[in-house]
Amino acid sequence: MHSSYQKARCTITYGTLAQLGYLTNDNGTYDLSLRFLTPGRYVQKDIAFAAVVRPYLEDLASKTGEIVWYIVEEDGKAVYVQKATGNDALQPYASIGTRCDLHSIAGGKAILAALPDDNVDKIVEEHGLEQRTDHTITSASEKKKSLNTSQPKPGKTFPATTRPTDATVIRPKR
Repeated sequence: MHSSYQKARCTITYGTLAQLGYLTNDNGTYDLSLRFLTPGRYVQKDIAFAAVVRPYLEDLASKTGEIVWYIVEEDGKAVYVQKATGNDALQPYASIGTRCDLHSIAGGKAILAALPDDNVDKIVEEHGLEQRTDHTITSASEKKKSLNTSQPKPGKTFPATTRPTDATVIRPKR
């Protein structure tokens, strides 16, 4: 009884979202529609510093030949907002809109290091410190110690734990 109720509830919800234009229905297979593009672009334009960051991303990507990302923290996760691609860049492991744990990428570590301790504690409590590589810090006390010794300084480099070639150089807000 319970599972059929859930299936019926999902069918009604999917049908409603399809009628509103948010899902497409191809013989019972639902997918997101292009209707999400407009609100997505609106949110992307509304992100602080997005327009200001773009030339810096392109300059850094040109100089390094690599992919350079602009990420922000939202709800305790890193969100990839913009990217610039250099001539020697490999296929990215993320795309715009991808979310991941802050502690597992270099840019996320820079963000965590700049946040007040209470915010970091809340993020760690809510999302944990899942191990991504052999170098991922999974202890809250070790992570805090690591962040306290890595306070943001212009030109400070943060190693990544998802890919050994990743690193982030931060420039604190003024």
